[in-house]
Amino acid sequence: MSISSIVGTVLGAIVGGVIGCAGGIVVGCLPFIPLGASLGGIVGLALGGGGSVIVAAVNYFNTINSPFKPPRR
Repeated sequence: MSISSIVGTVLGAIVGGVIGCAGGIVVGCLPFIPLGASLGGIVGLALGGGGSVIVAAVNYFNTINSPFKPPRR
């Protein structure tokens, strides 16, 4: 995992927990914190790690499509 994936997951879990608590104010805050944190963590992972995946894919395709030049002796 990259740093951006980890940061996105942690921030998503925190924001999702707060939103889950605010959304479950009628029934009670405690049961909705894990639900909001898990969904927020997944969304944060996708948003935070998405940039890393795109950069890695561009580098991969640049490497694959570049011509092979043997080293000089």
